Amino acid sequence: MSFLLFDPLYRASFLGSCLICFCAGIMGVFIFLQKRALLSELLSHATYPGLALGGVLATFSNTPLWFRFPLGAFVSCALALWLLQVLEKQKLSQDAAMSTLMSGFFACGLLLTSYLQNKDARIFLEMQKCFFGEVATLLDEHVIVYAILCFGTICFCYLFYRKIQWQLFDPQYIKISCSKDRFVDIFSGIFLIAAIIIGIRSCGVLLVSAMLIAPVAAARMVASSLASLFVLSGLFGLFSGFLGNYLSIMCVLGRENGKMFLPPGPMIVLIAGLLVVLSYLFAPQKGLLAKSIRIFQFRFRAAQENCLKALCSKERSLAEMQSILRLHRLSFFFFQRHMKREGLVQGKGRDLHLTEEGKKRALRIVRFHRLWEVYLTKHMDVSAKNVHPIAEEMEHVITPDLEKRLDHLLQKPEFDPHDQPIPKRFS
Repeated sequence: MSFLLFDPLYRASFLGSCLICFCAGIMGVFIFLQKRALLSELLSHATYPGLALGGVLATFSNTPLWFRFPLGAFVSCALALWLLQVLEKQKLSQDAAMSTLMSGFFACGLLLTSYLQNKDARIFLEMQKCFFGEVATLLDEHVIVYAILCFGTICFCYLFYRKIQWQLFDPQYIKISCSKDRFVDIFSGIFLIAAIIIGIRSCGVLLVSAMLIAPVAAARMVASSLASLFVLSGLFGLFSGFLGNYLSIMCVLGRENGKMFLPPGPMIVLIAGLLVVLSYLFAPQKGLLAKSIRIFQFRFRAAQENCLKALCSKERSLAEMQSILRLHRLSFFFFQRHMKREGLVQGKGRDLHLTEEGKKRALRIVRFHRLWEVYLTKHMDVSAKNVHPIAEEMEHVITPDLEKRLDHLLQKPEFDPHDQPIPKRFS
């Protein structure tokens, strides 16, 4: 893998893609947290007429394309942002305004590109590189520009972190206090547009918007603060650029005569999309797997507590307990085996009864249930006839601290609304 960093044939494309994906991941945090993900699509499509216009103007003068293309794209992006603000002030919904501008700008780009195709085929081919992305044509000069952009983005986020935090999470306070900093808005817009324009060379007009949203969407499932979100989003973008390019190059080198080719741009976007899927499935706290495990644990604990409460009054047969808990026969078999291993129940033939530890746990659940019934009738004005099913659910959601506070609030009641004694609190 070290040859990718030193080989002149691959070095620029490899480093350039990693840097621009890193920068796009950081800038994507701004539009993601503002819930304006469609803005990335608008700006990426808005670059197309600017690129085409730069190519058209280049046919009338000898100005180099490397200057015309970015300048035209920057102007068209800035125009799209200004028009978006104008339409939003006219009370047009944000999605409708973005969709209208996106289709309109892209249509203008197609018209200009059609004209350019007949006017100058050489410039038209250069335009196609921007449309689909062409990482292989990056040079060391491009890498230097990308590195400067990344350095500027990091410095901007670090120096204005507190103001960025206010504007992203508490915009109402900014409006009320009149402390809105236009400098932060202007530079965040500039860096965002720059990341899109430069990223076009790696992923193309159609795919560059994905590199703004996918890394931050994956990082959002793992990050616990804004700072960690910036860092993880940038690293996920960097990893996508790295692995996408690596797989693309290895695919070419690994095939005899290079017959198989996977474009780096789509590979980068696919890797970023895969990161989103993996984070949504396996994130430690917010992932689907972690949520499913917590749900299963809660339901299992609730079923165990219901079982203890049902056995508190009398011994019951296995068939009765299976019917009360509404479990499949196989599930109930493992369930009662688990409770026996914990020392909560014992079996005599086909009957179950509580052990001493099981009785303590059962009386504790009964205590929680009846405390909630008292609370609901006294403080929530719930009728004593309707309080039981609500308390059946609430009895499983209680902590030792909450139990103390509830006991203190109710002044240590001895009977529930149905005149049944409330067991004493266990130390």
